[in-house]
Amino acid sequence: MASKIHFNKIKDEKDKTYIIRCPFKNCNSRIIQVSPELSKKLPRYNINNLENVLISILDNDEHGTEESDDSRISIGARSDGSAASNLKKLIKLNDMWDFDNIGVSRPNSNLINESFIIKDVDYIDSDNLKDDIGKSIEVIRYLVCADCDRGPIGIAANIIDSISEEQDGQGKDLDKVNANPNTLVYFLSVDSVLYELKD
Repeated sequence: MASKIHFNKIKDEKDKTYIIRCPFKNCNSRIIQVSPELSKKLPRYNINNLENVLISILDNDEHGTEESDDSRISIGARSDGSAASNLKKLIKLNDMWDFDNIGVSRPNSNLINESFIIKDVDYIDSDNLKDDIGKSIEVIRYLVCADCDRGPIGIAANIIDSISEEQDGQGKDLDKVNANPNTLVYFLSVDSVLYELKD
């Protein structure tokens, strides 16, 4: 089996196919295969305040590892092991069926009142995505590994222009928890998973 490596070692490999896998030991579930063509179409969003929500894989292994070490997985730390920044880089997918294998949690009311803002979009295939910068993210569910049910490795959310006063307070929770799953977009955290380069 090929070594599983960190995003820091894959981010510049634009002409190779790679498989994104579950980071947890004894799992190795395939989440999605990314070809060079697909990679160009997957925008990477920088979103704030998710550092204490999603797991990070500490990049302390220069050459990757044959088997994930769960001691490298934490919440509230940057992928290089230093204190967490307030930005997370996430790959955006528009449809749950774009994944080969992903689990989605029940609606999470604990996240409803948190404020998550899109700060930047990288590798833009369409200039229209720049309009998302500054918009709010309504996080509704966590993404987890479908096989081992561990994570969270991403979020299912709505992108909105702003939160109106009517949505604040008690009514906001019910509205968002009962959101239509067909309107959600999916964000996979790039440093919450491991990568396997294909020959």
